[in-house]
Amino acid sequence: MNRSKLSQHTKIGDTLHTPFTGYLGNRMKETSWSRDKLPQFIWIALIFSTFDRNYAFKVLSDIIKELKKQQICIAELSEVLSLKEQEQEKWFDIIDMFIPKEVLSPLSIVFSSREYPYFFNRYCMPELDLELKITKLMQAIEKNLSFHSHESTDICFIVIWFYISAKKMLFSRECTMSTRALTEYYKHSHDEEVMSDYRPIIRATMQGLSVFMDGSFSHKFWDQLAQITSCKPMIIDYIHEDITMNKEFLTDSMKTLEFIGANVKDKYQSAKYTISMGIVTYIIKLYAEILDHELQNTISSRILFRTIVEAYINLKYLLYKEPSTPDVFEKFQSYGLGKYKLVMAKLREGKYQKDPDAHINSKLLEVYVNEVKDEEFTPINLGYFDKDNIRKKFELVGEMELYEIYYDYDTNYVHAFWGAIRESAMLLCDNPSHLYHNVPDYTMEQMLSDIDHDCIMVLKKVFSTISSYIELPDFFVNKYDMRC
Repeated sequence: MNRSKLSQHTKIGDTLHTPFTGYLGNRMKETSWSRDKLPQFIWIALIFSTFDRNYAFKVLSDIIKELKKQQICIAELSEVLSLKEQEQEKWFDIIDMFIPKEVLSPLSIVFSSREYPYFFNRYCMPELDLELKITKLMQAIEKNLSFHSHESTDICFIVIWFYISAKKMLFSRECTMSTRALTEYYKHSHDEEVMSDYRPIIRATMQGLSVFMDGSFSHKFWDQLAQITSCKPMIIDYIHEDITMNKEFLTDSMKTLEFIGANVKDKYQSAKYTISMGIVTYIIKLYAEILDHELQNTISSRILFRTIVEAYINLKYLLYKEPSTPDVFEKFQSYGLGKYKLVMAKLREGKYQKDPDAHINSKLLEVYVNEVKDEEFTPINLGYFDKDNIRKKFELVGEMELYEIYYDYDTNYVHAFWGAIRESAMLLCDNPSHLYHNVPDYTMEQMLSDIDHDCIMVLKKVFSTISSYIELPDFFVNKYDMRC
């Protein structure tokens, strides 16, 4: 299947729509073959699963002819099972003329005697092994879960012929390709080239029929089946490097900090130095926490990495703005203290009751807010720093790849969007009868890919950025190929 490019999406409001959704809009009704449709035709799937494909086509063709004679040419199980018992008997008598009862018997584990007494009594067959029934049903389901599988397309072909035979579907003589597909499809194996033309026509025709089908029967089918079989949670196992091998860059970074501290005493009183090195130290501390606590493969590492990236962009942005705004470092400091002041003031003024066990220390907040100057001289800026939003800052400093890939990806973790939750806290149930649904990672076993490489990539950018202002030790520059 061809995937539409981002450039082909249409922006409506704050949403990018695919060519498909953009054109149809609210008129589009989404349906799922596996969830909404397959249970209606699972009896056909069982026939294909039991017999050779060519023989299955012959059997089903004979069934359609007989059902047509009796004017009960119905493919959907929900309709069949809602018929009066006399009509059900007539329908199933025809089915049993061509296939053994054992073929449909697996469905008795889903269609209970309470809801579907006629079907259950007819096909229960208690002499058959229950596990064998479950296995056969699972096999039929697994082969046909994908709408684009060859097996599912075979089912679609049969269903279309049910509709044609019941005169619920008509084709114009001018639809030569469709009529050819409908008359020739069953004669060819899926290996033949012509089937690559026929299969899409069959599926597209089936999609048109799907609009008229009720999904409630199918949903009940899956709910019942979920109670019979167990989940099979599947974990993605990543290969992780030895933690001791990853600490070399951190150790060298800390040595570099010590070198800077010992060799730039002339800059100690500079706001630029204080803010720049404060950001660098903050970044390295975040990286150290990732390694020291072995968080490289965790949710926390993604959140910490996003903070590392944003801190780096703040640093690079300040250096970028300095030529036009000489006091930009002081403004950044004041902006941050204003944010602290806002929280401090709300606590001090009793807007909220203080929790003595909370991690926020209001007394320390007051110390920090008043450390540089009295809080009466510190404004509270409620907008973006320097009025440029975070995306604009990335753009101005030439780091759009970092924004559009790394920052955007890890923002999913910071805000607990579903993509991040799915990747880190949910597992795939490897059970086709459960539709491969998601299972919470109750045992906390799912780890994530190692983030260390990306951390080092950004830290190299950090040191390269400050090297235009602060001299780095030769060993670090040479070892990691630092360039201003």
